[in-house]
Amino acid sequence: MHTRSTDLHWGTKLLSLVLLVVTFNWSCTSANSGDHHELFQEFFKPTDNDVVKTDAGAAAQRLNEQAFRLYDQQRYDQALILFDELLKGQKTPDLLFFKGNTLLILGQYQAALDVFLEIPEEHRRFGDSQWYAGLASMKLEQVDQAKTHLNRAATAEQGAYRAKAKQLLRLLD
Repeated sequence: MHTRSTDLHWGTKLLSLVLLVVTFNWSCTSANSGDHHELFQEFFKPTDNDVVKTDAGAAAQRLNEQAFRLYDQQRYDQALILFDELLKGQKTPDLLFFKGNTLLILGQYQAALDVFLEIPEEHRRFGDSQWYAGLASMKLEQVDQAKTHLNRAATAEQGAYRAKAKQLLRLLD
């Protein structure tokens, strides 16, 4: 009888230990996921429109001007429609970059990532596109991929986010 009581006691202890380990692992995973979302919120800021001047008083007649006016007015759903229309004609890196930003703002992280990856390495927006690709990857909880993009942003010859990319990389390690 004493042996059975001891076995039950050890079984209870073992079950408690397993539950403790599982709970600890879950809480660490949840904390990391939450940390990534908080870091995204802290570091994400939509890029400013530096392509088309939209403060003219007259109504924009060109689709390009309309798209960027909507972007500047934070009417992102409508801007996205026009960016898509414009990209049917010609896939310029600037249009891709702003479409990616728009998708990121709208919470379409995978679509944004795919668009940012279309921007060629030799284009002046490559470093900045890698910054935003890193943020999108972080939101998708693809931390290793995020680090790869952020490293490219940190070491790009051109880019407004080189210092921020280095800072974020330190926080992700």
